[in-house]
Amino acid sequence: MQLTIYDELQAKKTNIINRWRRAIAGPSETNPFTGGAGGGRFANPAAYAVEQAATAVFHWLLTGEDPGENPGETPAEPRQSLSEIIQLKAVQALRPGEALAFIFELKDIISAELTGGDGAMIWAAELRKLERRIDGIMLTAFELYADQRQRIADIRVAEMKRLYRRDAV
Repeated sequence: MQLTIYDELQAKKTNIINRWRRAIAGPSETNPFTGGAGGGRFANPAAYAVEQAATAVFHWLLTGEDPGENPGETPAEPRQSLSEIIQLKAVQALRPGEALAFIFELKDIISAELTGGDGAMIWAAELRKLERRIDGIMLTAFELYADQRQRIADIRVAEMKRLYRRDAV
């Protein structure tokens, strides 16, 4: 019996998730995502949320489940997990491309993990299918990011109105 790409990724899950968490955190030394969630949800809530959400999204990718009727639409469970990461990214002063680049980096991480032999060639068709799912996650993430940025803008406007006691539209 030949292993599937999902079996191989399951075997390398811990390393992939750790590398992806570092990609989500980005290069900054002062980034709240970088401390690791070793102390739990109260020691570093941002890192804990990222760890839990990244694990949930990656788990969904490993299930191999079809997204359903709309291939570009991410089901509710990974969408909620992704939303937690996006909420944290939306409050940072990043352009959308910078904030969401971590999703495309998952493709590179997976490819790097699979190229430790002839695996990439054996799983080429499955890898393309997996990459299409990651593209669907990116579309969902962009939608979530735009919604979060709009919420932040609405909060700022409401605060300015409250501050200056204006009810103008």
